[in-house]
Amino acid sequence: LENSGSVAMIKKKVAPATTVNVGVRPSEVAYPLRMSLQPHFQSAKPGIAKAIATSPWAALTAIGAAKQILLYDNASSQFLGALPFESGRANVLRFSPNGELLLAAGGRQGLLGKVFIWNVETTELVSELAEETDTILAADISADHGLVAVGGPQKMLRIVSTQTDELLYEIKKHTDWITAIAFSPDGVLLASADRNGGLMVWEAGTGNEYLSLAGHGKTITTLAWRADANVLASGSDDGAIKLWEMERGKQIKSWAAHGRGVNGIDFGRSGQLVSVGREAVVKLWKQDGKLIRQFKGLNEFGVSVQHCDETNRVLASDFSGAVHLFESGDGKKIGELSTAPRPLKDELASVKVRLNKVIEKAQPLEKNVSAVTEKLQQLQQQLAVAIQDRDQTNETLQTLQLTVTSTDKQIQSARSDRALWQQELTGSQNSLPDVEQAAQSAQAAAERLPGDSELQELANKLQEKLDALGSRAESLDQMITQSVAGDEQLESKLSTAREQIGEQTQKLQIAGETIKELQETQIAPVEKRKQKLAVNLDQLKDRAARLRKKVEFFEAEIEFDSLLQAKLNELQAAKSVVADKNDVLNAAKAELEKAQAHHDAKMSSRDQAQGQVQRHEAELMKMRSKK
Repeated sequence: LENSGSVAMIKKKVAPATTVNVGVRPSEVAYPLRMSLQPHFQSAKPGIAKAIATSPWAALTAIGAAKQILLYDNASSQFLGALPFESGRANVLRFSPNGELLLAAGGRQGLLGKVFIWNVETTELVSELAEETDTILAADISADHGLVAVGGPQKMLRIVSTQTDELLYEIKKHTDWITAIAFSPDGVLLASADRNGGLMVWEAGTGNEYLSLAGHGKTITTLAWRADANVLASGSDDGAIKLWEMERGKQIKSWAAHGRGVNGIDFGRSGQLVSVGREAVVKLWKQDGKLIRQFKGLNEFGVSVQHCDETNRVLASDFSGAVHLFESGDGKKIGELSTAPRPLKDELASVKVRLNKVIEKAQPLEKNVSAVTEKLQQLQQQLAVAIQDRDQTNETLQTLQLTVTSTDKQIQSARSDRALWQQELTGSQNSLPDVEQAAQSAQAAAERLPGDSELQELANKLQEKLDALGSRAESLDQMITQSVAGDEQLESKLSTAREQIGEQTQKLQIAGETIKELQETQIAPVEKRKQKLAVNLDQLKDRAARLRKKVEFFEAEIEFDSLLQAKLNELQAAKSVVADKNDVLNAAKAELEKAQAHHDAKMSSRDQAQGQVQRHEAELMKMRSKK
């Protein structure tokens, strides 16, 4: 009934907005197209992210910040862009079960409550619903995108059509503020909870009560459905997490999860639960309440928590304003996501300052590297000269050693020849007296026997032999004398070569020591210093290169934002023109309709008058015919 005196009205029915395929990955997963990285609001410090949400099918996270919703990629931790939420701060963020829509609800306490729904891919605002007089504390969107449920300090559960923005029904059953709302993944049921520990489950399509679940003694802060829609999890300020089955509303498990109270829970696709409470720790649970793992690293007590099934990562916000990112598999903290991204111009200015500092730091380092390189080149030139001297000395030494060996062989050969010659000379000298006596005897006999030719021939041969022995002895004596003189020269040459070998050996030793000293005590330290300076310089150059890329990135983003805003302004202007034209057209249509109505009235009046004329003429003709 609209009021006590009205007639009962049939409850409005709204056709589903989309087909529901529970738990089935969409053929095309919704992910934002390129957005401007310009935040819509710059806060002085990070605010508490009371609401965070992860897409069920994409590596995408939404974070509620002051006057905006921040979008991040969970795989890369990159900021994707911001959606405006001028109504204050979002207390609730929800992705639709197929990931196509993002709902944000919140407002300003005691003043305003709003629900906004965006298309995730285009980031276009598709609905603005539920104008409340107080902030919205709890909200959700149904799986078919047709319904939005909201609740808050007014204790009233309201269900609104997303297609017509009409209030379909409202339920005044809760006795205190409504603090949590969740549609079942299949959209059949709707759970709502309040500050008094009340927990109800409704038929989403009709608003009829389905179950009343009693068990929590304090405020129920959070609700989460298992993917099959058969189990509902609830968390409370009493510190407990409870699991409820949906056939009879039986509590199937309850355990003390966080001693100071549970602030957030979320079911993963695998059926495990992640939770956070008023302590600086996040916990991962099996459905039997067995603790799997703890995630440490929060700055203060936890506020909200989500599990990203696509990356197997856990996100948790805390009271300090930080949003922490953990690996679900090992509990390792990966990093943090900012809740207060700076304007692009500030980011660009900051990067340029950092780049200039790196460049300033690199300049003296480059000079030092150049100086050390020059010093090293000088030392290496000295080393090259020393090595060349050593090699030349080594060549000279080898030549001298060959000379010594050759000269020594010559001396030994000469001595061997002299020994043979001396032996031959001695033999000749020993034979000379006998040959001389025989020659003299033969000559004397020949003189006594002048006619004896044979005797004279023998005497001549003996004389020839004697002459030959004398000549040979004289030749051998000369050869021996000359060989002895040659030995003296060779001995002098050998002595000189050996002296030179000693000098060259000493010179070679000095050259080796010089080379070693250059390599070990001069070049090696300079090379080590150059290598250290080069490593530091390369690191600075790498940093500078990365910072230059960031400069280029932010300059491109600023240009993109400018172009995007210009296009959006053009689009808005075009829409405004269309709206104005429509207003003019509608006004013209109204005038036309008014004129048409006036024309029709005049035509009707004329027709009536013409009818009267025709009747009068007919009467006149009739009267005339009677004459």
